[in-house]
Amino acid sequence: MTQHVIDSSATLAALLALCGACATPSPPAPAIGATPTEPSAAAAGQHHAGAIDWHPWDEASFATARTEGRMLLVTVVTQWCHWCHVMDTKTWGDPAIAALIADRFVAIRVDADARPDLAERYADWGWPAIALLTPDAQPVTEWKGYQEARRFESELVGYAQDQDAGRTLARKAAVVDTATKPLAAIRDFTRAQLDRFYDPVEGGWGKPQKYPRWAPVAAGLFAGVVHQDTARLAEVTRTLDGELALIDPVDGGMFQYSLQGVWTAPHYEKLAEIQGPAMENLVDGFGATNDVRYLHGARAIARYVRTVLRRDDGAFFANQDADVGTRGDVAPMLGVNWYALPGRAERAARGEPFIDRHVYASHNGRLIAGLARLGQLTADQQAIDDAVTAADVILARHVVGDGFSHDEGHVDDAVLHLADQVAMGHALLTLAEATGQRRFRQLASRTAHFITSTLEDPAGGGYFAHTPVAGDVGVFAERRKPFKGNGEAIAFILKVGRLDEDTALTSSAERALQTFAVEGVVKEEFRAVGEMLLALEGQLVEPLRFSIVGGDGSADDDATRALLRASNAMYVPHRLVDVQIPGAKYPDLGKPALFICTTTFCSPPLTDPATLRDKAQRYLTR
Repeated sequence: MTQHVIDSSATLAALLALCGACATPSPPAPAIGATPTEPSAAAAGQHHAGAIDWHPWDEASFATARTEGRMLLVTVVTQWCHWCHVMDTKTWGDPAIAALIADRFVAIRVDADARPDLAERYADWGWPAIALLTPDAQPVTEWKGYQEARRFESELVGYAQDQDAGRTLARKAAVVDTATKPLAAIRDFTRAQLDRFYDPVEGGWGKPQKYPRWAPVAAGLFAGVVHQDTARLAEVTRTLDGELALIDPVDGGMFQYSLQGVWTAPHYEKLAEIQGPAMENLVDGFGATNDVRYLHGARAIARYVRTVLRRDDGAFFANQDADVGTRGDVAPMLGVNWYALPGRAERAARGEPFIDRHVYASHNGRLIAGLARLGQLTADQQAIDDAVTAADVILARHVVGDGFSHDEGHVDDAVLHLADQVAMGHALLTLAEATGQRRFRQLASRTAHFITSTLEDPAGGGYFAHTPVAGDVGVFAERRKPFKGNGEAIAFILKVGRLDEDTALTSSAERALQTFAVEGVVKEEFRAVGEMLLALEGQLVEPLRFSIVGGDGSADDDATRALLRASNAMYVPHRLVDVQIPGAKYPDLGKPALFICTTTFCSPPLTDPATLRDKAQRYLTR
């Protein structure tokens, strides 16, 4: 999805003249490979879906396509997506395209934030993503981002002519080499593949758009600290230095990505699912380097989510739009101009970008984990309290059996998604480490078992993207096992399995690794392999178990809590945190103690929070 930042008053004035242009013919198609000119905020702000008669995502729509022999045209959008608004006005609002679609296609529009399964399926195409499928829902092609009206009309006509001529539309599935190698070799192969996408000048993985990709940063921090790989630690710090430029200096919060191959030309959406992992990366970057700029960045993100995205009950909204006035509520203003205003008062006077007030489990899980991580490493009790409050809301409003529904409004008939289970499982595990409360660890364990019992593929290993969906047909009825989602799930399940000494969980994670840790599979994912690299590291590197023994095993007394805080203040990426009752597994010394153990050694009891870091240091290097 290519975008330009408007910074010229003359250019903006020219674009403002286009307001209301949805009723006029679209301009000629730009040259192949050219970037479309960004329209005014007013044009983008006409929030509708054009003149298209959109069908719902249901059995009847798919049946209509099949019985009438009409191709399916599925567009996946979000409420915050600037270019989705543009396409509503300039393309879907074009009368010729509307007429063509009404005659030859069944058009379905889906919100990516509301449907994590479709968001995962079409994420490579960005938003808006557009998929063309045969009448029986087999893939034909996909389009990435904004499509200019005349060119898009020409392509749709071409596919309609192919169908009339009886030419094959459905594409053949790719053949992947599934030869297996030792996991250590696959880890090195995965790391080398990710390295090829690293930008040595700006940092980050990929260009020209610069995204704050959390998994490569986390994997680099792991390698830098656990393997003492100074080169990869330098890559991470260069990347985090760049990402700091994506943080809004007025309101806080991190923008979605940057343009033009640099970190200083942001596109202005703020997504909840970015804020949480960015907080974790920055906090861990501070822990690994002691660079206080990263801590300030994490706190700026926390300030934003508390003041802008937090609902009255403590849960968090989904996202904030890039531009002002996209719903026609106030005078339109492009984000590049609104975010250039120097202070809160000046911004408030012009209105605020739209906030998507849905509360999704996966988005909240990522924010809970980020806040809990901030509180864990820095002893910020407010961050921990905010994370606990949000977690309790999700636990009260999203639990279905032992799993989590995505949207709190669809609990009874919920399709349960892997993304929600993993995000909330990771959040609960992080809260268990930050607070010492056994309930969070027990809930994390319950979530891990739900994934393995409900979403694991019993035939091939790995985890499906969601529970079965009634009425889905064609390619949508095939249960996908997302690569990135499985990487996160494996790392989470493996960690819980080791904490609980639960071989059913660790065996499930190992089966999934055997399915995905294959060179041919990894190759197909290009730069999106950071999550699987972390899973491989989690399997291959024996963790250090920090067992804190004291009180009633829940860190409720001051002395045990002080030892937990001192332990949490150390950045140890391969650590398991375990709070235990004295005498259950370790001796009762009459006062709280920390034991640092692996399967082959245990430290002597460490009892003084003031000297804990110095005394523990000898056990932290491999």
